[in-house]
Amino acid sequence: MSNVHPLHFAVFSFNRGIFLEHCISSLVACVDNPTITIYDDNSTDGETLNALDRLSSHHRVVQPKISANSKHGGLSANMQLATEECTDPVNLCYVQDDMQMVRRLSNSDLQSIDDCLEDPTTAFVHPVFMKGWNRKKDLERTEYQAATHSYTRRPDKAGAGIFFADVMIARPYQLKQAKWTFSSREKTNELLARQLFGPMQFLFSPFLMWLPSVPTYRGKQSTLALRIGEKRHQCGFHPIDMMSDSHIEALKTRNKDQLPVAEDWLTLSNQTLPDPWVYEPMHGSRSLKWLNRLELTIRKR
Repeated sequence: MSNVHPLHFAVFSFNRGIFLEHCISSLVACVDNPTITIYDDNSTDGETLNALDRLSSHHRVVQPKISANSKHGGLSANMQLATEECTDPVNLCYVQDDMQMVRRLSNSDLQSIDDCLEDPTTAFVHPVFMKGWNRKKDLERTEYQAATHSYTRRPDKAGAGIFFADVMIARPYQLKQAKWTFSSREKTNELLARQLFGPMQFLFSPFLMWLPSVPTYRGKQSTLALRIGEKRHQCGFHPIDMMSDSHIEALKTRNKDQLPVAEDWLTLSNQTLPDPWVYEPMHGSRSLKWLNRLELTIRKR
């Protein structure tokens, strides 16, 4: 185990102070002496600025002046910066502020990450539980890989999340060797990853998850449709309980045909949300999406 690559964390932040502090505290609770760098995308609200000030006493905080030009804001530019700044031979975990770590990491987990990234065609490893709302689709497109004890998604299937995801683990020095550049467009990243690398590997035993029903309003002008969606899905702060040792063991020793779906393994601390969990306020509602587009169109006039 002495030869495994260390795991460092790059956490990407924007106007979610309470979520950012929760994300960082979960990393600290689950990893011994973690190396964490926070990349903040010019947050403006006071709560987040205060959180960044508190966190800066324990972790490095980077606030590059980047203008947001997409729905991702400066995320892609900050991911590129994190990659370029990393000069050590480490595995870097790219994490977003509305996520949390849900269990302790062991040496065997670090070895599993290395096993995936030692595959010469692999550049990205996904350390996140699968979403319940994608259960049927994931059962159809996910394949177990015995050589790395991980999963991949069938490359003949269309869509994003087969070769690349914004939340992943990679080796920055390998990305730089491949002349990889992050784009603000998810589709562009997926296509480039398909050209340069093999399919992204999904850890058999993931350790990260998005918090469900997170408010999307972050200092920007909200729409009526968004407010309705957030109320419908009880958007707020819904942290996840840490997994017990016995639960972790069950996760790691389960049958390979049982995919690691979040709702099957994780429990919300307040237990107020129905299954499957929702991560986008307008998910599944064509009428709300239509209303949202209409309001945004009217505003532009």
